Amino acid sequence: MLDIASFGSVPRHKSSEDKYYHNRALDKLLDKLGGGKTFYSDVLYTRDFIHEHFNGDEYERLKRKYDPHSRFPMLCDKVINKDA
Repeated sequence: MLDIASFGSVPRHKSSEDKYYHNRALDKLLDKLGGGKTFYSDVLYTRDFIHEHFNGDEYERLKRKYDPHSRFPMLCDKVINKDA
């Protein structure tokens, strides 16, 4: 396990207008290496990615059991960066 934190920002990549270019590149590298990012920074993962990589079937089973009336939002709705 390796925990890395970075603070601050870097200039946008020359060939991209995407302000999350570096963040997406890090996500892609972590996925390739079998790692992952925690949910405390800009979470750019898609709902499908989170479902696949974070045991979404079990999460949904437990959500139905313990929150049958959907009083609480889905984890994805709470963590995914809406402007990305």
